[in-house]
Amino acid sequence: MNSNRDKGIRAERDLAKYLRQWFPSAERSVAGGFKSTGGGTVVRESQDRGDLRDACLPHWPIAWQCKDVVKSHPKGLANQALFELLAETRRQRDAAGATAGFLVEKRAGHANPATWWVHLDALELAAIGYGRWLVFRGVRSEDPGLPVRLELGSLMSMLERYRYAPVPQITTIEQESTDDPTLDAG
Repeated sequence: MNSNRDKGIRAERDLAKYLRQWFPSAERSVAGGFKSTGGGTVVRESQDRGDLRDACLPHWPIAWQCKDVVKSHPKGLANQALFELLAETRRQRDAAGATAGFLVEKRAGHANPATWWVHLDALELAAIGYGRWLVFRGVRSEDPGLPVRLELGSLMSMLERYRYAPVPQITTIEQESTDDPTLDAG
């Protein structure tokens, strides 16, 4: 068995167990949608919808991605690695049809998931704070946005107030494509 894979599975299980305080049905999502093409090659047939299932608010579907990067990034995710994982989280969010996508990072020296980092876009954090989701159509999942980081326990305290809240207001904003190369620089 691959020790990195085992660590990732343990982190996903620990996260699901922690989130059951708010989402009693939260479970680790077993990877599916893979197909062998012969010769030992395995390819993904369907899109990844995140590492957990049944961990969402009634009217706000959430895609969760959990990473144990303690060994590869002992000081935490940053720079290109963070942007790549956030882009992957956004793809999972889109594949799951979720409103939000959260990247949870197990921290070195922190066994309690409440103290793990959660990375999300500043717009998602603002939406949680104001109770109004903004859904951006046409925004590429690879766009880095403006990432923010906070402890998972703090995020859950914010989400707690919406657990029994009425249906939130959702505003969809269509982003027009542009041929202006200065807007795509990045």
